[in-house]
Amino acid sequence: MALTKEQYRELYEKLDTVFPVPYDCGTICGKACCGVSGFDREMAEEDMGLYLYPGEDELLKEDADWLRWSEETVEEEDIQEVDGLSALFPPSFLQKKLCFVRCKDPLRCHRAYRPLQCRFFPTLPHLMNAGTKRERLVLIWNDMDLPYSCPLIEDEVELDKEWLATVYDVWQTLLEDPMVHDMVAMDSLDRMEEVGMPTVLWPRFRFHR
Repeated sequence: MALTKEQYRELYEKLDTVFPVPYDCGTICGKACCGVSGFDREMAEEDMGLYLYPGEDELLKEDADWLRWSEETVEEEDIQEVDGLSALFPPSFLQKKLCFVRCKDPLRCHRAYRPLQCRFFPTLPHLMNAGTKRERLVLIWNDMDLPYSCPLIEDEVELDKEWLATVYDVWQTLLEDPMVHDMVAMDSLDRMEEVGMPTVLWPRFRFHR
């Protein structure tokens, strides 16, 4: 079952006072992940957006005028492998409606309502031994095919431990939603098949590719 609006508010508040690095990393890359550097509206419309987690839209609707919204229904072809490429979504997403948002203008970000995906960057969740009794959550570098380059990822900059611990804690709550768990498990299994075990950022123990 999806988290409630108030549960999402609590997660947002946890992440309001911690940051991945002790400086504005956007000064290095021109806020590339926000789409500010070399801002091209046509590119931003097409690439610079993200899916909200189930139920997250209810909180963002409190302050939604700075975002472009679209709603998509997951169809049969979205949960199937095509020409060797992984499915876009796990089977539990079939016929579910997902919200996709884009900034109308990245220079006018309403930071108090930044979606969780923005707040988690530059990390991703990974489930070791996904789908088994030995399943364990870890945080890794974001390894998605991004339309920009992030200096934090490229240089593997050391991230703030308090921020990592908070992101980890928030993910443990998010994974209580079966749909979110299924998505992370699918991505984790795909990653293991394609590249093997990624470097773990949090918790701190040694695992390398």
